[in-house]
Amino acid sequence: MTFFGGISFIAHFIIIMLKWVRRNPKPTMTIFSVSGIIIFGALFSLKQSINDSPNVKLIKNTFYGCQKTAQAAEMEDNVIILRLDDVQAFAWKDVSMRMIDEMIGKNIPATIGVIPKNLEEDEEIANYLKKISCDMEIAQHGWDHGQQSGNTKPEFEGASKNTAYKRIIKGKEYLESIFDKDIVTFIPPNEVYSNGTVDALKQAEIPFLANTHTVALANYENNMPKLNSTDKIIDSCKQGFENDNLCVVMLHPQDYATNGYLDESKYAGFSELLGRLEELNAGFMTIEDYAGYKLSNTKNEND
Repeated sequence: MTFFGGISFIAHFIIIMLKWVRRNPKPTMTIFSVSGIIIFGALFSLKQSINDSPNVKLIKNTFYGCQKTAQAAEMEDNVIILRLDDVQAFAWKDVSMRMIDEMIGKNIPATIGVIPKNLEEDEEIANYLKKISCDMEIAQHGWDHGQQSGNTKPEFEGASKNTAYKRIIKGKEYLESIFDKDIVTFIPPNEVYSNGTVDALKQAEIPFLANTHTVALANYENNMPKLNSTDKIIDSCKQGFENDNLCVVMLHPQDYATNGYLDESKYAGFSELLGRLEELNAGFMTIEDYAGYKLSNTKNEND
């Protein structure tokens, strides 16, 4: 039974039954039982047609979870920004999803640095990111993170404006087509970028560049990651609060993986870190929210 066919059937059946009841004020229990069975069957068919309808599925996906659950930070307090980089197709996605789920469960917003290239080819991570995109900021983390050059150097190191723009706009438009929302934050891979990159971001109308106030969770000396201790991160955050009331913690899913998959023993450190950060006298914000506030506040002061 089709969606509209089910509606039509139920409506006509009810009309017929009302007419019959008026003419027969004392209907038998059997008639009511049969009627109930017929209506139940029609409603069940209607429910199945809704679930099978691509248009309705599109509507459900469009409006999925679009209520902000993240806690807001008062700007006179200290602010913590969590930045989860290197979220991408096919790599460490079980870790990425676990980390994001835990942050959402704690009502902690974060900026998710997504590598655009081939994202939709991994339907699992693409659909997951669509689902949580109302709770987290989706930021652009380069185009392919230097994969084209074999990751031998940062993707935007020494890039001309023209080269940077082509890679930025390709990634921006691709992500916006997936998430149906504006991409306003750019995170340069390896935190390295050229003057041409800055000019290209202006041309691409991406207002926010993540490049300062970062407390690195992992040091990558000689391409060998080494996690900083939770105590060191907390101390760095406290120092950041003293300087300008801001602490940005850079995270990577691979920091909590072994051989490409979630490592529970390592992951326990992430849960501990979140708990320790929650104990600080600070609120959590995304880069978009924080940078937008700072721009607005600066404009108001100049008016």
